[in-house]
Amino acid sequence: PTMMRGLDASLKTSAAVVLAVAGAVVTWSVFTRKKRSRLPHLGSWIPYVGHGPAFFSASCVFCQRNKEKFGGNFSATIFGSQWIFLYNKEDIKSAMRAPEKHVSMYIAISRIAGNFFPQEDNREYKTPEIKAKLYRGSSPTHWDGVSTTPHIAQSMRSRKLRAWVPSLRKLLTTSFAALPDSGEIDVFKWCSDVVGAITIVAIFGDAVPQNKVKEFVKLFEEAEIDRGFSDPLMSLGTMFDVAVYGERQIYRQIRELIYPVLDKEIENVIAGAKELDDEPAMTSFVHSWFQIGNRDPTMLRAARRRIANDCLFFTFAATANSFANAAWLLFHVCRNTRGTGDRIREELERVKVIDDVDMLPELEKAILEITRLYNPGQSLRQLQQSWVMPSTGEEIPAGCMVCIPVFDAHRDPLLFADPLEFDPQRFDTNGRDERSNGLFLGFGAGVHPCTGRKFAVLETSLLVSEALKSFEWELVDDDTRLEDPFTQASINVPRHPRLNPAQPNSIFRPLDPVRIRYKRK
Repeated sequence: PTMMRGLDASLKTSAAVVLAVAGAVVTWSVFTRKKRSRLPHLGSWIPYVGHGPAFFSASCVFCQRNKEKFGGNFSATIFGSQWIFLYNKEDIKSAMRAPEKHVSMYIAISRIAGNFFPQEDNREYKTPEIKAKLYRGSSPTHWDGVSTTPHIAQSMRSRKLRAWVPSLRKLLTTSFAALPDSGEIDVFKWCSDVVGAITIVAIFGDAVPQNKVKEFVKLFEEAEIDRGFSDPLMSLGTMFDVAVYGERQIYRQIRELIYPVLDKEIENVIAGAKELDDEPAMTSFVHSWFQIGNRDPTMLRAARRRIANDCLFFTFAATANSFANAAWLLFHVCRNTRGTGDRIREELERVKVIDDVDMLPELEKAILEITRLYNPGQSLRQLQQSWVMPSTGEEIPAGCMVCIPVFDAHRDPLLFADPLEFDPQRFDTNGRDERSNGLFLGFGAGVHPCTGRKFAVLETSLLVSEALKSFEWELVDDDTRLEDPFTQASINVPRHPRLNPAQPNSIFRPLDPVRIRYKRK
C-alpha cells in the first residue's frame, strides 16, 4: 500500500507538470496569435524557438521552400519574434526606402549578430561624458563597437579611390611577379589572398610593412564572421569567446597589430597633419573622429578602440564579397559565358591603363551580375513603429522583424528576365538597366546603399583586368564534378561548381576548389 500511494503521488505530480507545460504552450500560442498579422503564418509546435534553427542553418532553402508553399509573403516565429518575409515588389521597395528611425537596419543587425562584431570597452573612456560626446557626434544609428557610415563614406570618395590606384596596381604587380611563369591555382584561394592584401594596403597604406601584410591577411581571414560559424566546433568556440570575454578573441589579436600603426597616425593628426587624397582609409577615420571630438586630443585618443574597430569592420565588408566576385568573374571569363570573356578582353584591349572604374563598363556589368546571381543573403529590418504593407494595406506592428530574401528577389522572373541566366547585359545602361526597378539589392538599396560599392568594384576590376593582361587563363574542368539539385535550381550554367545552400551571406563560395591553369604572357 505504501508503494502504491507513492506511485499514485508521482503520477499525480507528473500529470500536473504535463498539464502546466501544455497550459504554457496554449497560453503562449494564444498570446502570440493575437499579435500576428493576417499573413499566411508558418506554424510551429516549438514555443519561442519556432523556425529559428531551420532559418539560420540554411536560410536560402528555408525561404525558397516557404515562398513556394505560400506563393508570396508569409510570417514565421523565430526565437520569440514575429518575422515577416517579403516577396512583393512594392512591399520590398517600401521597407527599403523607409527612414532608419522607422524601419531600422542597424537595430536588426545588432539583434541578430551584434554580439559577434568587435565590441567597445568602457574602461578605455576616462569618463562616461567622453563616450557620450563621441557617440552624440558620430551617428544616431549605431551600436557599440561597430563603424558608423559617415566614416566609411568619407574614405570612399571618388578622388581618394582614384588616388589609391597606383599603389594598388604596384601591389598587384608584386603579387603576380611572385607566381611561377605557369601553373595551376585554386582561383578562390588565390583571389582571397590578393584581395586581402589590396584591402590591407587601402586601409593602412605603407604603415604596414610588406613582411607583415600576409600576417594581417591571415588574421582577417580567420576573423571573418561567417568563418566563426563554419562548423559546430568553430561555433562553440565563438559562443564561448562571446560569453566569457565579451567578443571573439581574434579581434583583440588584430587590434594589437593595428594599435602601433593607429597610435602613430593619431599623434600625427593631433600634431596638425593634413589629410591627403592618396592617404589610406585609416587616416580618414582618424580625421573624422578628430572632427567629431571638436579637435580635442583627449577625445581622439579616447576613440582609439572605435577607430580600430572601424578598420576591422571595413575590412570584413571589403574582403567578404570582393574576392569571390573576382574569382567568379575569372571563372566566367574563362568559360566565356554568353560572350562575357570576349567582351571583357576586347574592352581591355581598348583601355590600356585603368585610372577609374567607370572606364570599364563591361567589367562592371559582369560584377553587378555576379552580385545579383551569387548573393545568398537577406536584408533585415526591425520595425520601430507600425508599418503598412502597400500590397494589402495591412498594418504590421512595431517590434516585428522584416526579412527580404535577396536570393529569391534576384531570381523572381517578374523582376529580372531569365533570372537564372548569367547575363551581364541586363545591366546595360543603353538598354534595359534592371537596377532601375529598385529590386537590385546586391549593394544595398533605399536609405542604406552600400558606401563601399565603388571600392569593391575598383579592387575587383583592378585584380581581374591586371590578371587578364599579365596571364593567359584556362579553366581546368573537373569531369568528375556532380551538379547538385540546389546549384541546378539556382543558376543555369552547365557543369557549374557546387554552391553551398547553408552559406548565410556574402557572395557564394563553391564547395569544391575551382582550378585555373595560367601562363605568363
